[in-house]
Amino acid sequence: MIKAMRPRCQVYHVFKLTALILLSMVFPLKATTHQQIQVVSLPEINRIEFLNARHVSDQEGNFVSVVIPLKRTGRLFLIEASVDGETGNFVFDTGADKMVLNKTYFRKNLFASQDPGGGLTGTSQTIYSTQVKKVVASELVIENLTVDVTELGQIENRRNTKILGLF
Repeated sequence: MIKAMRPRCQVYHVFKLTALILLSMVFPLKATTHQQIQVVSLPEINRIEFLNARHVSDQEGNFVSVVIPLKRTGRLFLIEASVDGETGNFVFDTGADKMVLNKTYFRKNLFASQDPGGGLTGTSQTIYSTQVKKVVASELVIENLTVDVTELGQIENRRNTKILGLF
């Protein structure tokens, strides 16, 4: 009887953990530290271009869709891109609510946001933002996009791949 209960308990704990993670994404924790954040405006990024992207047209030549090739590294899907001449990869992140750039490569383009960030572990760090004039994937163009900038070195180190950001 006890052995039959264990799988249900494991499923219940996995369910609880998954629910907690999802809730933390919907309602992020605010940092409790009262840091004085200085806002510094620096140059914006001119262009992010997804390399090898191609558009698909119908028989009349009308734009239908954009195909962006994905590479796979472990369980991550990567998109090759160029940001103002810097070439690397973006992690294709279906859960992200906005684009994120790797602070390692884009330090000069930062201004600090007003809210310090926090996570499940209670750690906090300053969230940086910058403006991107154009994001280009073949015929698909997004202009004047505000993106977050944070440390993504842990992803680069684990995958031994240059990661410019999350898309």
